[in-house]
Amino acid sequence: SYIGRYVDDKVTVIVLDNLTGGNAGKIGRHVAALYNPELARKAIADKEPEVTSFVKDLVQKLSEGSADPNSFTSESRGEIFPARAERVGRLLKSLGTLNNLELVERGEKGDFRVYGYQLTFQNGSRFLKMSLTKESKIAEIAFIDDF
Repeated sequence: SYIGRYVDDKVTVIVLDNLTGGNAGKIGRHVAALYNPELARKAIADKEPEVTSFVKDLVQKLSEGSADPNSFTSESRGEIFPARAERVGRLLKSLGTLNNLELVERGEKGDFRVYGYQLTFQNGSRFLKMSLTKESKIAEIAFIDDF
């Protein structure tokens, strides 16, 4: 399920879903953007181009099956390698060439720097959410189906 409140636009979008694997957030954001295109995700100023370069390289290496496990914290490394990294690699390979990567979110969560990137591929798109430690190790990463 998804509830999106857009106070300035005086609109709330509620999506209820009972489908395993459904993406209520994707549907809700799409409906909100239909109501007001300004509500769609937009690129923000990229004040850390080295992180964006790291992400672009990471996406490429994951798709090739050659991502460096040492780029991840020990906790996330145990969760991601090898099975999840292989699944992500297959997904990214199926999406084709990465055509565009835009920073659309940037924040802090505890000791982590949190980034959101809109990835546009030859055959689709994904939203990448990633958290980095102070040492620039990946603590959390998710590729989310997105419009």
